[in-house]
Amino acid sequence: MKLKLSLLLLLIFSLNNINAQDYPDYLINENGIQFSCKIKEIKNRNIKYYVKGNSLIITKPLINFKGINLTDTTALKNTLGTKITKPKPGYAHVYIYNGKRSAFKISYNDKELVKIKGGRFYLHEVKANTLHTYKSTDPDNSVEVNAESGAIYFIKGKQKTINTLTAFGNSYADVTSLILDNSKISEYIVLSMKKKAH
Repeated sequence: MKLKLSLLLLLIFSLNNINAQDYPDYLINENGIQFSCKIKEIKNRNIKYYVKGNSLIITKPLINFKGINLTDTTALKNTLGTKITKPKPGYAHVYIYNGKRSAFKISYNDKELVKIKGGRFYLHEVKANTLHTYKSTDPDNSVEVNAESGAIYFIKGKQKTINTLTAFGNSYADVTSLILDNSKISEYIVLSMKKKAH
């Protein structure tokens, strides 16, 4: 009886390992649900992958995910040859990127810095041990970076609609909020982009 039970447990464990080896990659969606997949390509801020039981390749914006595990880095298509490099001593790098289509402006310490069109990123080198404030079009949002020497930060722009009350009733406006996001998702989005903002 013990032998049969041991063999059964060994068989279940082996099957689970085989299934895990089939799909070593995973994604975490916006709801925080992790699922196994095979990532085929990350290019120009989009990801192509397939899941078990579905032979069709799924294509989605990478910005729609919260987390990633990519085992085959050749799936990342870096057409610009961008390198995420460590800044020189006394400085930090802040990558600001637009993973959507609409352009947005960025101000830095209350001065206009750059306009970032969809699918582009901007590298801002800043002094370390200093507080740096970034804003976009959302009046209630800003990102503060207390830069450490040699650190790398990623800020993503996220579009949303806000409702404001005017003398004539409700008014809706599309604005861009900024989010400090030092995840692998942000790094892969920047590396896969085709253009830099100037």
